[in-house]
Amino acid sequence: MNKINKKTNHFINIVLLVLIITASTYAWMLTNPSTGELVDYERTLIINSSSVSVEFYTFKDDEYIKTTSDPITTELLGPGMIQKYLFKITNNNSTPASVNIILSDITGNIDLLKEVFLIGESNPLINEYKLSSKLTQNPSTLKYSYMFHDNLRVEANSSLNLYWYIGIDKFASNEIKDTNISINKIMFVKP
Repeated sequence: MNKINKKTNHFINIVLLVLIITASTYAWMLTNPSTGELVDYERTLIINSSSVSVEFYTFKDDEYIKTTSDPITTELLGPGMIQKYLFKITNNNSTPASVNIILSDITGNIDLLKEVFLIGESNPLINEYKLSSKLTQNPSTLKYSYMFHDNLRVEANSSLNLYWYIGIDKFASNEIKDTNISINKIMFVKP
């Protein structure tokens, strides 16, 4: 009788193990990889699939002017100077939308400027960060990027004006003269 119970226990354990492995494999196969929708900065900044469109403006001569050129370059900025920008993000959908904003393919004198180069926003939030605080480098391409905004929410059928700026810390030393940083791409990624 004892041998029959042991054989039954082994059989039940093997069946349970096979069921667990089968269920785990099936569940793993149903899981889709996490992918985002990427749109590079190509003058209009549009994300078609999520019904969110973005217009890019630069502050010049006391007004925001729609910008159609790239990249963003800081070669004329000195200590204490800033350059203002505006993203007009429109959600044409009947449900709220979220977007991550990534400044990417950043080039220039990064090592020299990363502690004095500032990126900030003044509406809807007030934040200012040094470039070094959110700067990442892709190990395979060696390109730098900066997570400007994570999960920015735009209400249904509305627009959001995101006012932001780049600048150089007013306490920066004279070592920064004749240096620059260029932001060659601005990506809007669906989280």
